Amino acid sequence: MAASLIGSRYFGDTFANPAMRDVFSDESRFRSWLDVEAALARTAFDCGHPVHNT
Repeated sequence: MAASLIGSRYFGDTFANPAMRDVFSDESRFRSWLDVEAALARTAFDCGHPVHNT
């Protein structure tokens, strides 16, 4: 079961084309989150702040 109309098998093409569904896909969302986390870690390291794996 889809959580939104964009993810719906029945209504998905009505509200979004395939390219837009890719932009808002779970994979794209998680990739963006990981990209932000990596950028924050690189910036903290470059500023001399230790990065801890906890």
